[in-house]
Amino acid sequence: MCPRRSQDASRPNGTTTPLKGHTTFLFQSTIRICFHERRLQYTEREQMLAWQRARPGERLLEVDVPLSYGMVDVSQPSPSSNSVEFMWDPTKEVGVYIKVNCISTEFTPKKHGGEKGVPFRIQVETRLPGGPRLHAASCQVKVFKLKGADRKHKQDRDKIQRRPPHEQDKYQPGYDCTILSDIPLEALSSSNLIAQNGASAYTSTEAISPQTRASVGGNASPIRAPSALSVSASGVVPLVSAPDAAKENVGTAPALPSPAAILPDQSCIVETDNVGGFSRKNANSTKQLESMKIGTPYFTELAPDANTAQTSAWLRAARFNAFESTFASFSASDILRLSRDDLIQICGLADGIRLFNALHSKAPMPKLTLYFSLESNGSLWRVAYLDNLTSNALTNKLTSTLNLSQDRLHSVLFLGPQGIHVLVTDELVANMKDESMYFVETIKDASSERYKLLLKSSSR
Repeated sequence: MCPRRSQDASRPNGTTTPLKGHTTFLFQSTIRICFHERRLQYTEREQMLAWQRARPGERLLEVDVPLSYGMVDVSQPSPSSNSVEFMWDPTKEVGVYIKVNCISTEFTPKKHGGEKGVPFRIQVETRLPGGPRLHAASCQVKVFKLKGADRKHKQDRDKIQRRPPHEQDKYQPGYDCTILSDIPLEALSSSNLIAQNGASAYTSTEAISPQTRASVGGNASPIRAPSALSVSASGVVPLVSAPDAAKENVGTAPALPSPAAILPDQSCIVETDNVGGFSRKNANSTKQLESMKIGTPYFTELAPDANTAQTSAWLRAARFNAFESTFASFSASDILRLSRDDLIQICGLADGIRLFNALHSKAPMPKLTLYFSLESNGSLWRVAYLDNLTSNALTNKLTSTLNLSQDRLHSVLFLGPQGIHVLVTDELVANMKDESMYFVETIKDASSERYKLLLKSSSR
């Protein structure tokens, strides 16, 4: 069953088109999925984290962006989060479709069939960016697999139709959108009120972009209209603005702080690429993470003898935090034995391929390979691999490979036809043949301590 979009219930009551000269403001809303029953809310965090560990890479809740419209700055934090955020203009038509990927029966004790699924709560909280909550509303939903949802709908319809007409009137009629019920702000738990920026119990909120903050201004009146929700059997829930709904006092589960990521105090191997040379040095995991943050071109390879703590640190540094708990007991030798198909099955298609490539990454093929030898020592040759076909890259490789001082280098020349000296430029380097061999002559300046390098093509 696919719900229809409501045409009249897309603009909140009490909001009007801004007058000329007035600044348009945006609201920030957080959609969160949690348990509806109080007895289940005490173990909500543990149960949802257990669900995440069993399905690494999957999200409890996500926005279906292609179906949604009118929203700004959609924020979907890490897969372990049970909430999504977005900005919206109250003067425009807005519809946000969300996907609930967990099923109600996944949180019930396993029996031999016929388990009664636990009810979820879709809770929507709205505020001005950086400000306190202005409004909260929720509704109760149950999510089943497609066949189970169709069967449940049919059973409910048959049950109502068997009743006398006067009793059928007692049931609420069906709507295109499920109406959300207001939640008084004072009914929200104190631990939830601490997170005034919309942080969920599982992850911190992403910051609003400066462009959005610059566009927010003016005096906003409190939101008077709740939102509306429609649930389909496939678990896709479109969210649109709707008229006032019946109020209902509903409590929420207390938010728990997310555990801080602990970095083991272990050392791991970090490869550093000197100017033109190669060296290896030991560095602790913290330094490795810092190098990642400042934009290291390539991730450090995972050492085959790394222990479980070093492997976990490598996963965090390579941005595989979501799978750290999955591979908590894996050493480097364990994880390197996994095939590409194994990793795809564990982590999903996209992350599985990315993890396999990160584990078995190879240095990129150089664009140009050249061989050099000083004329004074023609029997010893050195190789230089160029990733960039520029004169600066060639100069850096030459001085580092031949252990020459770059500070005193005047220029690099190429011996052309009839013995002419040609200045090495980017265009000349780009037209050098791969795996060419050159003798290098050092020409010293008599009036100063500077020198020039002359490249002579070898006939070998």
